Amino acid sequence: MKFYSLFALFIFLTGCFQSTHVNQPTKEEEKQLPNSISLPADGQMLNVTPQDVPMLYTFLTSAEEPLKEIQKLRIKSLKRNYDGPPIYLLSYACKRNAPYCSHIVIQDNKERKLSVPTADFTQFDQYAFSPDKNTLLVKFKRLNKEDKIRHHVIAIDLKKMDIIPLKHPKLTIDIFNYQYKIVHLNWESNNRIKFHLKADPSLNHIEWIEHRDEYMFIDFSI
Repeated sequence: MKFYSLFALFIFLTGCFQSTHVNQPTKEEEKQLPNSISLPADGQMLNVTPQDVPMLYTFLTSAEEPLKEIQKLRIKSLKRNYDGPPIYLLSYACKRNAPYCSHIVIQDNKERKLSVPTADFTQFDQYAFSPDKNTLLVKFKRLNKEDKIRHHVIAIDLKKMDIIPLKHPKLTIDIFNYQYKIVHLNWESNNRIKFHLKADPSLNHIEWIEHRDEYMFIDFSI
């Protein structure tokens, strides 16, 4: 009788161990991308097929642990003063313990998703649509070697989903690419933007730059 009791206990324990066994995913399974990624953004939901966003797809397929990178994705809906097809800023490759990421602007059309890579190793700061809603300005910020904030601005044609240059006929220095602190930007018309920058004494001699108190104002066109 004791033998049968021990045998029954052995069978029971064996069944418990078998029932709790979990197969660990293989390396190939860990690198396999999902068909769709759902990202909540300010009360909205963006569903992305990785292949539809080429830069994101390239990053994920080259990552050692793409599923972990997907968990770190950040998304922001750019909808203030805008009622066109939904626009999102997708941030990826975010650095640990730092606010810096790479960024993609995505337009969510019903037929397909269009995307524009914008800036790398930087932090999102501000955005503004032109009065006719056809152009989007996105401002990014980064600390320089002296731990001072400097900015970069990108203009995107929302009809063509392409980056367009910001032009000035007389300016010979680069005020973008994290060279200056851009305090504010303001659309003057559909193709003209006024930038408020922290004053630079080395530019005081330039007469066509408007200087006021601690700031200087420069107009750009697109």
